[in-house]
Amino acid sequence: MVREFTSEEIAKIGQLRSLLTAGKVSPPLNETFEDDYYLVKWLRARNLDVSKAQEMLLTSLAWRRENRIDGILDREEDDVPLKYKRIYPVAIFGDDVEGNPIMCLPLGRFNHRDNIPELGIERLLRFNMYFMETMVKIVRDKEVETGKRGLQLIQIIDMEQYSFKELTCKPAREYIAETQKVLEANYPEILKSMLIINAPKIFALAFKLVKHLLPKETLAKMDIYGQHEDEWKDVLRSRCAQLNKLPVRWGGTLKSTDVWGADDVNVWLDGPIPLSYFTDDVIDSHGFKKVKVGARDKYKMDVLTTSSRSEIRWRFNTEGHDIGFQVVCPRGSTLVPWRRLDSHNSMQEGTITCETVGKYQLVFDNSFSYTKAKMVKYYVQVVEEDEDDNLQDVELIDTGSEHNIGKSTVENS
Repeated sequence: MVREFTSEEIAKIGQLRSLLTAGKVSPPLNETFEDDYYLVKWLRARNLDVSKAQEMLLTSLAWRRENRIDGILDREEDDVPLKYKRIYPVAIFGDDVEGNPIMCLPLGRFNHRDNIPELGIERLLRFNMYFMETMVKIVRDKEVETGKRGLQLIQIIDMEQYSFKELTCKPAREYIAETQKVLEANYPEILKSMLIINAPKIFALAFKLVKHLLPKETLAKMDIYGQHEDEWKDVLRSRCAQLNKLPVRWGGTLKSTDVWGADDVNVWLDGPIPLSYFTDDVIDSHGFKKVKVGARDKYKMDVLTTSSRSEIRWRFNTEGHDIGFQVVCPRGSTLVPWRRLDSHNSMQEGTITCETVGKYQLVFDNSFSYTKAKMVKYYVQVVEEDEDDNLQDVELIDTGSEHNIGKSTVENS
């Protein structure tokens, strides 16, 4: 339910407006002082302390003037490179039952580690200001459409594919910390709730590093879910009022040309996102290999690990036809059961954590096909973690080890 004003808030709004209109804030920055819904956000952010809310608001107005925020969406739309919009896609999944818009950020796939050196942190921070104003516009447009005031964003943060290398990249952590400061200082009460899904084990450490930057009010709005899809899909379905605007990948009924909804014009804020961007076109151009698996054949890849906490990650697809896939561990038991996958329709991805050191085997199985060979394009990575790493000393860590891929064999069934 949209939060209504209390009698105390109504009184405080009047007090804050009197202080602000008595000051020397020139148009157009002072035009919002007549909007109760605008003023109450600053009051709530400062626990209804009028003087603190005034200070926060005036400081933010100075920040907006200094950074030329007003008009940024019209003025700088062409300054935001298409590549930036592609590597940091934003999806809109309709509304909740109260009309609050639902936004999804596939944050786990954002590659700050490589993009910061290429684009520069100052430029990325400018793009983030553009993004924040976009969020404000989404809410305002929804208020105009529905006739409701006081709407907020529901934000889904999908952490799938979040990597140890991203966590240990200091510039990436500093960038995220700075964007959080901008959010808290200048966009109070924009979020109704934040649902973090697909959080891997390593996310606990990442959260520990940024938790102190978050006010308790923001923490209270956060719900964190692991990689059990059934759990978080049920939650998303319960929040989303229009399941036909929620892609199948996230528990809805919206179908598109790939498993992620990436080619559906109605999902992504800046239009259809080519799947090559969403599945990491950098890796696609530099790390994928191809192998032809003959009819009735299997292709076995040995993957070597040196730490009991190693992660093996894979991505693959096939050209034209499906293929069987499984992963077995050093003692011969099955870690990922054999399945016949429609890898010709969508990119197949997965991760396992290795409990023991040794050789693991990824098997691409075409033994069920009597006549058709299959072309497989694959990328396999091993992320090693030193067992002696002190998690409190994460500032000293630069990167995980390079992946260690062993030999591969093709065998005839």
